[in-house]
Amino acid sequence: MRKVQKKALAALKFQRISANDLLVFSQGVVQAMTGNAHFPSPPIPLPAVTAMIGSLNSTLQTISAQGRSKALTNQKDHQSTELMEALTTLAHYAEDVSNKAASGDVTQAEGWILSAGFQLKKKGAKSARVLEFVKTKTGFVHVRAPRSYNREVHLWKYGLTSQKDVVPSSSKLLISLEADISISDLPSGSIIAVQHGSVVPSGRNAKFTKPDAAFTSHEKISVSIPTGIDKHPVFSHNTSDYYQWGGWIYIIVP
Repeated sequence: MRKVQKKALAALKFQRISANDLLVFSQGVVQAMTGNAHFPSPPIPLPAVTAMIGSLNSTLQTISAQGRSKALTNQKDHQSTELMEALTTLAHYAEDVSNKAASGDVTQAEGWILSAGFQLKKKGAKSARVLEFVKTKTGFVHVRAPRSYNREVHLWKYGLTSQKDVVPSSSKLLISLEADISISDLPSGSIIAVQHGSVVPSGRNAKFTKPDAAFTSHEKISVSIPTGIDKHPVFSHNTSDYYQWGGWIYIIVP
């Protein structure tokens, strides 16, 4: 049996915290990674992350001074999501660099990850239940769906769009048995939008994250697909959709 090499992992709990807490956490990451010899080439330049922090901070200050409005809330959610995506990319970068340099020394790799301002994922902890981009490179994205043992078929829609938070005018449909996919040969600098759905077996529940709400809320969707005498599913023509879709997520292709 092949021995699986253990790796140090960064915790992604920042994907589920408030905008104010995300602001504080991201400032700590930028401070920790600035001048850190372990991480000389972050995939997202730290000045760009600093600019995202400044934009979110400005919006939060405006909300504090003027009160909430639909426009300001949408702006805050958009900026929080953009910053969270950047931090997720940096977290995976820290993981990759640390584990590669440590060559199996998990303690050393964990020390490097901590030096980048990230927390460590606890052993045995469940993966964050979010639809996320886990890896990107030139013309390529790797997308992972929320983990659930209730799902039997994974459905994916993706397409290019003019800007974030704008649903693509046309999209491709993919079907897989895996909870993650990779998409290649994408135009660099373009914006890709991805949506995930699944077929939920009869009598079971599935949880979906709402990415457009900054990954802070969940909803339970329960469906029941009736079966005939031969145990095969029977679909009613009067029922609209047995495929349960989550929200769209967006990222700029490197």
